Amino acid sequence: MPFNRNHVRSFLAKTEIGLFESSLGADLKALSAAEVQRRIDRTRKLRDKYRDLLRRQKLATRARTGSKRGLSGVANERTAKKAKAFEETLARFEAQAKHLAAAAEKAAKKAAAKAKKSPAEAKPAAGKKKAAKTGTKAGTKASTKAAAKTAAKKRAPKKQPVPAAVVLRGALEKKRDAKVLALAKRPTRSAKAPARSPAAATGGVSATPPDVRAAAVASRINQSGMARIQGHTGTQVRNAQAKRDQLD
Repeated sequence: MPFNRNHVRSFLAKTEIGLFESSLGADLKALSAAEVQRRIDRTRKLRDKYRDLLRRQKLATRARTGSKRGLSGVANERTAKKAKAFEETLARFEAQAKHLAAAAEKAAKKAAAKAKKSPAEAKPAAGKKKAAKTGTKAGTKASTKAAAKTAAKKRAPKKQPVPAAVVLRGALEKKRDAKVLALAKRPTRSAKAPARSPAAATGGVSATPPDVRAAAVASRINQSGMARIQGHTGTQVRNAQAKRDQLD
């Protein structure tokens, strides 16, 4: 039965226990090829050491006790356990070293096969990549043009229908402007109209005769009632003067 961690703690030193435990389970898988090789060398030395020690102890015990096997005594049994424990440890390290070497050889062969790939096989692959790249560029250009057209359609403003009232108002305004223009172009006087007076032609006012002016003033006085007021005032003045004359 192989030794485990609990077994070896009773007869191995602390440094030897660490070496033994590094050959078990996950600790062994975590080691690199170089680390495994260093542990193989150390474990082999310890195994050989305890084998030689066990052989010398057997010879001494046989000579002292007369036993053919020479295994009597606690010291001999302890040494035998150490030799066996390191023999098992060495076997595990060597198996892991072989596993790592096989994995490295497989990876090297795979890399060599990839490096020896013929140029004839590489060219079609390059051509396919180029064609795919060209197709991708063409597809990208087409999609860009389509997107630009769609954006232009979205940006173009839609023509809104003009209301009928606006159209009618515009027509009426045009008609009115046409009438005003026609009136502005018409002559101010007819060719058969009598000639204006010099004063009217120059924009001034002609002189009014004296008799006409007096008649106009008299008419305005009659209309305002001033003549009656003046006549009444004159009568009062004359009556007052007559009274003063009688008193004198």
